[in-house]
Amino acid sequence: EGGMYADIYNLYKCRCGVCLNREKGNAGMTFSLGEELKDTILKRIYGGFDVKKDIDPDLYKHTVNALDQAVDKGFSGVRDLQAEEDFIRELKHNNGVFAAFKTHRQQNDLHNLLTDEEGGLKSFARFKQDTEPVIGAYNTDWLQTEYTTVIKRARTAAEFRTYERESDLYPNVKWLPSAAVEPRDAHRPYYGMVRALSDPFWKSTYPGCLWGCQCGTANTDENITHGPGGKPNKETRPERGLEQNPAYSRACFSDRHPYRTDAYPGAGKAVENFMEKQEIKQQRADIRKWAKENLAERTVQAPGISNPVRFTMSGIKEAINQPHKFLKEKNEALKNIRELIRDGKYVKYAPDEKENPMVAGYHFIEIPVAGKKSYAVIRELLNGQQLFYSIVEKIKKK
Repeated sequence: EGGMYADIYNLYKCRCGVCLNREKGNAGMTFSLGEELKDTILKRIYGGFDVKKDIDPDLYKHTVNALDQAVDKGFSGVRDLQAEEDFIRELKHNNGVFAAFKTHRQQNDLHNLLTDEEGGLKSFARFKQDTEPVIGAYNTDWLQTEYTTVIKRARTAAEFRTYERESDLYPNVKWLPSAAVEPRDAHRPYYGMVRALSDPFWKSTYPGCLWGCQCGTANTDENITHGPGGKPNKETRPERGLEQNPAYSRACFSDRHPYRTDAYPGAGKAVENFMEKQEIKQQRADIRKWAKENLAERTVQAPGISNPVRFTMSGIKEAINQPHKFLKEKNEALKNIRELIRDGKYVKYAPDEKENPMVAGYHFIEIPVAGKKSYAVIRELLNGQQLFYSIVEKIKKK
């Protein structure tokens, strides 16, 4: 097939007889979409889903889950995983960006199949049948290759980060021969090469900079055989999407992958908006987990209120879900909410207007969020208990 399909198939298919899809990294993985999920996705698009401005959540999840599992597999041999948490989180964030661009491309390809030769809307049955090649390419064929590649690249990142920690003992890196049954010739000139770990060469040319590469590296104190720098020749020049060593770029795929360079109009904005929502979703989950261990059932003495204010998971969740102009900052403020309330300014009390049989009213304490005024809301029960209820950016004057 032409266009995007030729680009990806030519990029992903090994030209040396060793196919990524046959690697052991795929063992036990099921990449294809189930029929029920496939129907849900196609009905969403058939029903008018905005493929230009939005990102289909199920197509996105199918890809990003596989890629994140691959990162975990690539780091499975690391002794101190806790020390790598932030790095792994960043790899997975960039997996999300990659998956969102891929999803935008895929959903637009699917949308293009809605109409027949005369421009009329196809029946859903025909639409579903016509989308089979697209669904199969994106969610089985290409995802298998991407999954295996991420395992390799995550492992490369883990290795080079280990080399950095051990550089006082082993300051150099050696290029090891390919483990492939039928190694390609491109990297043969590098077999046995020793360069300093600090050599910028490793940031762009390294085992894994060609799709399907099965070469390796080892840190060593052997003598350097090549000086710093040096440009790769045409055969060893990193291929699209793999131009940067993930240990330094903190991403498994580069911005030059065809999903990004050959994207449909609107992809960049759609991905930006979608990823912001994903970040907020993750932030909310992280803060809920933190609050359960560090904030729930604690108390604080608030200005202007006699009884101490108690924090409950109900109030914490209400605060997390509360809309706000500075949403991320408002959520982050929960980690310091006891101090913010303690040092805040009492503003007003408002009786309950919803006739809740347990609630007397609400106290409002002025606190800063993103350098602007916001208000911690304290719910007073009829029995005199004071419970943290939410954070809002505006209150009624009366």
